[in-house]
Amino acid sequence: MAKRDSAGASLPIIAIVNNVFRWNDWLARRRFVDHARFAVEIFVGEQLGRLLEIHDREEQLAEVFVDPQFSEDDSTNSFVVQRQPQQSEIALIRQDGISIIPRLGTRAFPRRTWLPGWAKSNPSVAVFFDEEFSMPQLLVNACVLSVVFWLSLMAKVSAADGPQFAEVSELADIEFVPAKNEETVPEHFRLKPHRFEAEAEVLRESGSLRTIAVTFPSPVDTAVPENNTVYGEYFQPAGTGPFPGVVVLHILGGEFPLSQTVASSLARAKVAALFIKMPYYGERRSKESSRRMISRNPRETAEGMTQAVLDVRRAGAWLAARPEVDKQRLGVTGISLGGIMSALSAAGEPRFRKVAIYLGGGKLGENLWGMEHRDADAFRAEWIKSGESRESFLKLLEPVDPATHGRLLKDRDVLMVNAKTDEIIPHAATMALWDSIGTKPELVWLDAGHITAAAYLPGEMVRLQKFFTAWKP
Repeated sequence: MAKRDSAGASLPIIAIVNNVFRWNDWLARRRFVDHARFAVEIFVGEQLGRLLEIHDREEQLAEVFVDPQFSEDDSTNSFVVQRQPQQSEIALIRQDGISIIPRLGTRAFPRRTWLPGWAKSNPSVAVFFDEEFSMPQLLVNACVLSVVFWLSLMAKVSAADGPQFAEVSELADIEFVPAKNEETVPEHFRLKPHRFEAEAEVLRESGSLRTIAVTFPSPVDTAVPENNTVYGEYFQPAGTGPFPGVVVLHILGGEFPLSQTVASSLARAKVAALFIKMPYYGERRSKESSRRMISRNPRETAEGMTQAVLDVRRAGAWLAARPEVDKQRLGVTGISLGGIMSALSAAGEPRFRKVAIYLGGGKLGENLWGMEHRDADAFRAEWIKSGESRESFLKLLEPVDPATHGRLLKDRDVLMVNAKTDEIIPHAATMALWDSIGTKPELVWLDAGHITAAAYLPGEMVRLQKFFTAWKP
């Protein structure tokens, strides 16, 4: 662990972001004082708890922690800590991608601070106390926070100046029109012209971002009723647009906050982002069924992945129907399983012009068959005992292998980000997908494994923002 220098460590720190010092801009000033109450809340009685351990490693993502007052789905109340080695600084990054404390020296930073419940309302101010502080310092803090509190009261008069959002109907009739080059789409990913209804409900509004729950029926009718509805969250930027639109996909383990973080970060950069839950995840999972999208049964896996692509196509149609979204600037992204499915979904939907594939690859069948794990050993033995073979296993998964359809991405703008020592997606799997595209798309190697690549998340969110906001004429 990094040793702390105690010099000055007892001083509290007040960090104010989101253009606080642009006092000539009333809106920016309003955003500051609106959230200054967050500092007051901490000061007047919210508990300060366990200390956050900050590792001395470069760009170490130490921890994500969530206030227990809110549900697991409440992504806006989670934070991460990032070490900036070159500047010897630490930044507190909200789960929606907003930096709470830029340029904060390590010497005065407590190892853990517990954040209050209502910090979910887009806090732009955070106050941290170390374990010890003197009475004069306490009085100074009280004075400073009193000023902040009165400014927050003054801000109420400007409530009408808040950001405006395009209206989202509670019930919408969405038209799906196949792409002009639909004949290039693999047959099992094709959809005929049709209409479907989508429901929407505003969950929360935070500054320049609004989050909306979205549901629509899957184009695939399965034996599990819960799985036949697609659940998502639309991260809507303030303004009329037109904005680029991106579908965001989650990881294998179903830890949705990671993908919600990505979607929220994109929306903060004026990219409309729709995060969806893939088949048999979240609300789509039945207590009465053990069915999963990625299954020991390769037939079920192929069916689940095919359904996911068709769900993503409808998600793209929903985005394209939004008045604030530019339907000519659509994309898809995801991490791990989400990265694999991003590549596969882009092959199935020609209108996704930008594709960001994180920790994904190809040759899935070969990778799974050759995996060294006791469960994999048991599966192979069971599969062969049933009269099947390695060849039949590979043949079942070939139609849902991104490398099988990589050539369909040759006219897209593709970004691949992979880990040098990935223990899940090996180097050969990465290169199989990269080679299959045929145009040598941008490939970034992170000095990490599949799990430890999380240390690069804050910087990669910036990369994603730049990628999805830079469109060629």
